[in-house]
Amino acid sequence: MKGEGDDRIEGHWIFRKVAVPVDPEFPITTDQLSKIFPNNKDTARIREVVEVLNELSNVFELTTKGRMAHFLAQIGAETGGLADLDESSHYSPRRIVELFGLPKYADLFQGYNSEPTECVGVAYESDGGTLGKGRSGPVSPVFLYDSKLKVFQAYGHPATGITTANLRNKVTDKSYNSGILKVKEKHYGSDSKLFDVTYACRMGNAGPSSGHGSTFKGKGFIHLTGRWTYKKVSELWNADILNENNKKYFHKSRSEGGHLEDLINDVEVALKASLYYWRWKKYGGKSANELSDQNDIVSLTKLVNGGKNGIDDRKIYYKNALNNLGDK
Repeated sequence: MKGEGDDRIEGHWIFRKVAVPVDPEFPITTDQLSKIFPNNKDTARIREVVEVLNELSNVFELTTKGRMAHFLAQIGAETGGLADLDESSHYSPRRIVELFGLPKYADLFQGYNSEPTECVGVAYESDGGTLGKGRSGPVSPVFLYDSKLKVFQAYGHPATGITTANLRNKVTDKSYNSGILKVKEKHYGSDSKLFDVTYACRMGNAGPSSGHGSTFKGKGFIHLTGRWTYKKVSELWNADILNENNKKYFHKSRSEGGHLEDLINDVEVALKASLYYWRWKKYGGKSANELSDQNDIVSLTKLVNGGKNGIDDRKIYYKNALNNLGDK
């Protein structure tokens, strides 16, 4: 019975400020999650995700099979089956050209350098971040290849007849880097600075030399990306009454008094931050839960990822979830 001063927040009834857990409307189990993500053998990770979701699913309205299935499918694809809470920048040279072989990313290639500090076509915030979607400053010398196809051809070398369609067949070695255009060594490998270029001057990030691209690459179960998104999720977190004594500042590192590292190292924080994003973000004017109700996996993927990257994996995880979740 609800009495005076009692409230229900974050999956609990608060009876005169004493928290009493509320059963989730759509509970999940470790066995179900293990079957949905069969390649993840980290039983501790599986158990933690189940515990956090069962505690928070009510307040974030993951209360139907469809909504839970779509959420699990999206975070599964983002993290390689719940395993990777930190986006990898370890790309081969060939993969870099396939994904980022565009004139605007000329700085990726040997012999060409973007202006490292300035952004073009974007305003700045008072703390140095950017507003809107801009691009890095001018390239020196002038980049000779004005289309993705021409970049591909130069990377593969014109004599081999490389085109967009047959790059994979002609250049079979993932470490291939011997064309007219060559990827700079600092942009591939285990300590890559790739995202300092490709994520520069957009999503709240400043120019390439700021390091924002590498710092604010994808983190969490939904790979939150860009300094602006980190700040927004911090605002959503801190506006919640449940977090009155647990403020988080994800756009600052631990050395700056922030909590950026928690998105990688703390499963509960990482999952809860992703749930705030899920509840807040819209695509086509619709929330993630609304798109889930409509079974619109393409729009959901764009909401979460910004494009359709990994959509086949998302479909597989969604089917796994439907097959293994209960019907309650």
